Parts: sequence; structure tokens; C-alpha cells
Amino acid sequence: MESETRRIRSELPSGDPTLLNRLAWSRRYSDSAASIDFAKTARGTATQGSGRRSRVQHGLALCTLAWHAKWRGDLDAAMGYCLSAETYLPERENTEARARVYAILGSVHFARNRFDLANCALDRGFWLLRDMPDEDVVEAMVDLLLTRAIVQRHTGERARAGITLSRAQELSNAEMQSGVEYCTATWLLTDGDAEAARIRGVTALENAREQNNHLLMPYLMGLLGACDVKLGRLDEAGLNLDEAMALAEASGDDRVTCFIHRHFAQLETERGELGAAKGHLEKAARLAKALNHAFERKRIALQLADLFEQLKEYKKAVHQHKLAWRLQNETRMS
Repeated sequence: MESETRRIRSELPSGDPTLLNRLAWSRRYSDSAASIDFAKTARGTATQGSGRRSRVQHGLALCTLAWHAKWRGDLDAAMGYCLSAETYLPERENTEARARVYAILGSVHFARNRFDLANCALDRGFWLLRDMPDEDVVEAMVDLLLTRAIVQRHTGERARAGITLSRAQELSNAEMQSGVEYCTATWLLTDGDAEAARIRGVTALENAREQNNHLLMPYLMGLLGACDVKLGRLDEAGLNLDEAMALAEASGDDRVTCFIHRHFAQLETERGELGAAKGHLEKAARLAKALNHAFERKRIALQLADLFEQLKEYKKAVHQHKLAWRLQNETRMS
């Protein structure tokens, strides 16, 4: 009788958190604001009930909120949501959801220069999915693979990173293809092949529009702007970066705003406007520091050091080099 009473209480007559969580997850790319609202409502509704079902739905809502926090660069919030989700989602009964959590944790640890902890989280996620058919866990598996590839690349395992990224491309569905192409294009640009990177970026942009993927749009427009800078198409680069910044500010995504300021700095440097470039990099540095994004802070510091050298402000250049060295020394590989 008691178990029946608990089951009835967990039905949550004020709303269905199961449906709300499905809506929240399905709209995470197309409408971030709605997705977050659904997840928060699902979480609130789940807390009104009792029993295993309510706890699971509470955990799934936290997982969605963690995913959004990671994307907008709020690492502290993402970590908090993940740790809370773990208490509501036992691994044995919620394998895929827990793998998603480990993928998010991997990204958070990477951003904080804790590559060792990132790999531990990813190892656990892959272990959970080891016996499950790929087609049943596509989203979690692709998230794990993309994060693993990023960590591998920045720990010197470029060949392995390429193989991992290829696996993600094989598995990704239409909704996730934009993210895979964005990652591929970013690496091509870093490796100096701006033309190939732009081709990939255009493909990703077309896919994002087809899939109504608004979340990735500022990232992709920023990427295209960065490619245009490298290709000497400065006017086109300015237009793409202006659009990217407008989208980023409208979405409130501080992480991509930080990226776009770095791209703008490159554009202004090419134009010979070193003062404007410095302004963009200083804004990027403030954002990265506020987000506690150590990996991004190191990249910005190195870019600022190079700029200060061009401006013949050598003391400031040395200061930025020291900051970059300190952040590098704080990195934990294993």
C-alpha cells in the first residue's frame, strides 16, 4: 500500500516533468531560452513528487541545465549542476544520461586546464557506454568523442585526435553535424588551411540553418570571419564578425563573445588598427577571467603579448608572457 501511495504521489499532477525534460533537451540547439525554461520547470515539478521517477526527472533537468551552462561558459554553474545531477541519476539505471554528465565535466575540466580530470571524466563516460549499441547513444557518444578529440589535440596527440574526430563524424546525426564540422574547421584554421576551414564552416552554417540550430550560429559566423581575416577578405570578415557579435550579445553567451573579440582583434591588427585590437583583447581577457576559463586566458595572454610587442610596450608584453607561463604551469596533464 505504501509503495502504491508513493507511486501516485510521484505522478506529479501539477505537470509532467518527463515531457518537459524531453522538450528541454530537444530544443537545446534551436531555442536555448525555451530549453532552459522547460528544464527549470521540470526540475521544480519533479521536486514536488517523491520516489525514483521524480528523482530521475530532477536529474535529467539538471543535466540539461549543465549542458547550457557549459556552452555559455559558466563553468562554475555547469560543475554544480553536474555534481547535483549525479546524486539523482544512478549510473546503472541512467547510463546515457550519466555519460552526458561526464562529457560536460570533461569540457569543464579542460577549460580549467585540468586535462587529467577531463580524461578521467571521459574515460568513465566511455566505460558506461561500452556495451551499448552506438545507434542508441549517439548524442552522448558524439559529445564524449568531440571532447576527447579536443583534449588529445591539446596534449600533443594530434593523430589520435584526428581519428577520434573522424569517429564522431561517422556517428553524428544531422542535428549534431554542425558541431562536428565546426570543430573540424577550427582545427583546419589553426593548422593554417583557412580555405579548407572556410569550406567546412560554410557547410556547417548551411546545416545549422537547416536544423534551426541557433545556438551555434554566432560560433560559425565568428569562425567564417576568422577565416576571412586569414584569407585577406577584411571587409567580408568585418561583416561576418559584426553579425556574430550581434547574435552572441542577443543570446547572452559570454564564451562565444570572448572568442569573437579575439577574432576582431586579429581583424583590427590586419587593418593596422592596433589600438582597437588591444581593446578587443582586453575585453576578451576580462570575460575569460570572469568565466574562470584558464585555457582561453592563456591564448588571449599570448595574443596580447604579441600585440604589445608590436606596440613596443615591452613591459606589458613581458607581463602577458608571464601570465601565459603561469597558466601553462598550472596545467595538469596526468
